[in-house]
Amino acid sequence: MRGVRALLLVFVTFLTGGCAASLHPVAPEKDHVFDPNLLGTWKQIEPSDQDHPVITVVSPDNDSYEASFHDKGKAMAQVYAIHLFRLNGLLFYDGAFSRVALRDETIKADELNAYPVHAFGRIWINKDEVRANFLDEDWLEKALKGKKLQLSYEDGAASGTDILLTGPSEEIRDFAQKYADDKDVFKRAVFRRQK
Repeated sequence: MRGVRALLLVFVTFLTGGCAASLHPVAPEKDHVFDPNLLGTWKQIEPSDQDHPVITVVSPDNDSYEASFHDKGKAMAQVYAIHLFRLNGLLFYDGAFSRVALRDETIKADELNAYPVHAFGRIWINKDEVRANFLDEDWLEKALKGKKLQLSYEDGAASGTDILLTGPSEEIRDFAQKYADDKDVFKRAVFRRQK
């Protein structure tokens, strides 16, 4: 069993690599927002450069979401805990890896020694379409290393990310709010509801 868990850790790190994330939750608990339109099964349609997993979103408590990413034909799913929140009226998401579901077994992030880092960005939710903007790791890396941006960070290789923002949640929220509509900072993905 220990070998399976080590393999899963490598797999999850590979799948979540190539992104930037925050060490701390970005969504303030007091500001969680719930939109039932996010519930259901979704498929990413943009960008269309690869075959994306099917995403099933459920809510365990009408305050948060669990999003399960299922690759076609695979028995394993990655599950992320997601919260929605608003900053100056704009809707954002904060998602952290929670666990891997493999057939009849569930392995939590801490059992895989995986950091629960938080991916975040803007989100727009409609009945049959969701648009989410993901933090562009290339832009962030250039801005941080070029001193254009002053955020606390570390090389995130140990957490499965390229850049790990380590500053307090407020610092990350200020950054997200400032650059919320900048298309160079946040790259767009579009998801369509599956019937």
